[in-house]
Amino acid sequence: MFAKIIPILRTRVGMDTFDYLVPDATYRVGDLVWIPFRNRAIIGVISEFSEKSSFALRAKSFLGSYQGVRLGPFFPHLVREIAQQTFNSEATISKAWLRDLPRRSQFSHSQTSDPRHLSFVMEKGEISIHMT
Repeated sequence: MFAKIIPILRTRVGMDTFDYLVPDATYRVGDLVWIPFRNRAIIGVISEFSEKSSFALRAKSFLGSYQGVRLGPFFPHLVREIAQQTFNSEATISKAWLRDLPRRSQFSHSQTSDPRHLSFVMEKGEISIHMT
């Protein structure tokens, strides 16, 4: 199985997601994960899962969860919509919103027993973020 992951960095328009192998079935859309990108490990958000990838022969596995943080399935959808409206890439929008994440070098290969969840709620045209 493959995951399309939005890297948390600035990219050109059209370079929104990158395909990675999924190490196990515990991950969900909206999870923050560590991914190998060029010669370093960076943070990304799982945008969607797929059975096939046009990069299957070159796809690397992502490294693990980013401290068990789950942004929820609404986050990639919201990022995609904002990117389209502002003529930016999904990665650039994600970087703008999540730029202050601590860059700890520790990562886990499985989800923590108590993951933190962020939920995005739209009420009366305004978006609010709740952490549970």
